[in-house]
Amino acid sequence: MWAIVVGALVVAVGARAEDICEGPVVELQLESQDGSFVETEYGVVGAFGTIPSLNGSRPVRLVAAEPLDACGPLEQQLEGAVAVARRGACSFVAKYLAVLAAGGSALLMFNDAPEPGDQKVNGTIPAISIDHDLGAKLVNLTRAGPVVLISVALLDLPPLDAGAALLWLMAVLTVAGGALWSGRDHAEGVKAAAAAGGDADAARRARERGGAGGPAGGALDVTAAGAVAFVGVASAMLLLLYFFMDKAFFYFILGVFTITSAQAMGVALAAAVAAAAPALAARDALVPFIGPVPLPALIAAPPSLATAAVWAAFRGAAWSWPLLDALGICLMLLVLRTLRLGSLRVACVLLPLCFLYDVFFVFIQPLLFGGGESVMVEVARGAGADEVMPMLLRVPRLQGPPIARGGYSMLGFGDIILPGLLVALMRRVDIDLRLPWPRGYFLPALAGYGPALLYLVPCTLGTVLALTAARGDLRRLWAEDSSSGGGGGWALLLQEEPEPGPAQQQQRGAGTGAGAAAWRAGGGEGWPGGAGGGGGARHSPTGSSTRLLSRGGSQLGGAV
Repeated sequence: MWAIVVGALVVAVGARAEDICEGPVVELQLESQDGSFVETEYGVVGAFGTIPSLNGSRPVRLVAAEPLDACGPLEQQLEGAVAVARRGACSFVAKYLAVLAAGGSALLMFNDAPEPGDQKVNGTIPAISIDHDLGAKLVNLTRAGPVVLISVALLDLPPLDAGAALLWLMAVLTVAGGALWSGRDHAEGVKAAAAAGGDADAARRARERGGAGGPAGGALDVTAAGAVAFVGVASAMLLLLYFFMDKAFFYFILGVFTITSAQAMGVALAAAVAAAAPALAARDALVPFIGPVPLPALIAAPPSLATAAVWAAFRGAAWSWPLLDALGICLMLLVLRTLRLGSLRVACVLLPLCFLYDVFFVFIQPLLFGGGESVMVEVARGAGADEVMPMLLRVPRLQGPPIARGGYSMLGFGDIILPGLLVALMRRVDIDLRLPWPRGYFLPALAGYGPALLYLVPCTLGTVLALTAARGDLRRLWAEDSSSGGGGGWALLLQEEPEPGPAQQQQRGAGTGAGAAAWRAGGGEGWPGGAGGGGGARHSPTGSSTRLLSRGGSQLGGAV
C-alpha cells in the first residue's frame, strides 16, 4: 500500500520537468566615460518587461534612482538612462512603472530575496535582477566617480546545460535500474517455477514465503481499474495539497518522504552489499531490543539514516542536492520494483490517463481556476518560496556565469516512475518469452524514454506498441498478465495451465511470516521482518489462472 500512496503523491506533485531560473541571463558591460575602468557583470531578466537583444544596446548612462527604492515618482528625469534601484517597501511592478514613467531604458533591481512569480505588467523596457553586492557597488559608482556607461545584451548560453544532461542521465539510469531489479525478481520466480516442475501455484507460494523466487515481501500488480483509480487518487491528492497546504502539512509530507526514502536507501544498499559479498547475507548480528538482523541490512542502515537526516536538516543548503537525488533515486527504484503493470492493456490505460492529467493541470486548469497559475506548480513550490516539495530530482546549472548557475534543472518523480513501470514490464516480457537482449522489448522501450509526460506516450508506449504489432506479439501481450505466478506469466499461459481445483484455490494467499532467515532466502533484499501475503485470481480466456491483484508484505518491512 505504501507504494500506491508514494506513487500517487509523486505523480500529483512531480509530473513535469522544469529548468528553474529567474529568467534569461544578460551581460552588463560597464565602463567609465573617461575610460578608467571596464567591467563585465551579469543579471537575470525579471518576470515582466522586455528581453534585451543578443546584439546589445548602445551604451547609456547608469544612474541611481532617487529615491533609491523607487517607490513613488522619481525625482529625476532619466532621459534614456538605466536606473538601479534597491528593494523597498513597494512591489517590483511599482518600481518598474516609476522608472518607465521617468524615461528610463532599463531597471536594475538588487536584492537577495526571490522575485514573486505572479506579477505581470506590460512594459517596453527590461527589468533585470542583480545580486545585492553588485547593486551596492553600482550605486557607489554612480555617486562617487565619473559618469558610468552601461550596455545590456542577452547572454547566449548553450541550449543544453551540463546539469540538465546529468539530470537526464540520472533519470535514464533510474528507469533502467528499476526495470532490471524488477526483472531480476521475476527471473528468480521463473527459476522457482522450474524447480517446482512448472507448478505456478507452488512457485508463487514459495516466493510469498520469501523463498528464492522473489523479494522478501510482495509486489503489487496494477490492474486497468487500479490504473484509473491511481490517477483519480493523484488528482484528489493534488487538489487536497493545493487547498490545504500550510507549514504543518508540508512538514508532514517532508517527514513521510524522509522516512520512506531512508528505508528505500537501506533496501537498495542492503541488496548491493548482499550481491557484492554473498557470504555476509548468511550471517546475522544480534541487535539489542531488535534481535538477529542480517549483516547487509545492518551495514546499510547507518549510511541510509545519516543521509536522510543530514538532508532533512540542511535541505536548504546549496550542497544538499546530491543527498536529495540519492534518496529520491532509491525510493523510485523500490517503487519500480514493487508496482507492476500486468499487461500492455494496463499500460495503455495508465499512461494516456497520466498524459491527460498533465495536460489538464498544466494548460487547462489555469484557465478555469487558480488565477492563471498551475495548481501543480503551486504545490511543487511547497509551503513558501524557501521550500520545495521533495518529490523531484534537482541538479544545479553547471555552465555560464555564477548568477546563471544559481538555478536548477528539476525533474519530477512521476516523469521517471510512470515510464519506468512500462520499461519494467517489457523487461519481464523479455524474460518470459526468453528473448535475447538485441531482440527484446526492454532496450527499445528504454530508448524511447523521454523526460516529460507530454512525450512519454508517443516515445515509450508508442515505440512498444509499434514494435509488438510488427512482431505479432501485440494481442498476446495486450491481454495476459506478466506476473501470474512465479514461473513467467506469458510463457506458462501458452502451456494452458489447468484450472486450479478448490483445494488449490483455498491455498492461495497462505503466506507465512518472514524473519532474518526469510530475508536471506529471498535473496538478501529488503529490511528483515517482511510479511508474506496472498492474492486474488482471474481466469483468462484460455482457462488458465492469472493474478490480477497481489498484495504482499511491504518491501520496507512489516505487513501492509
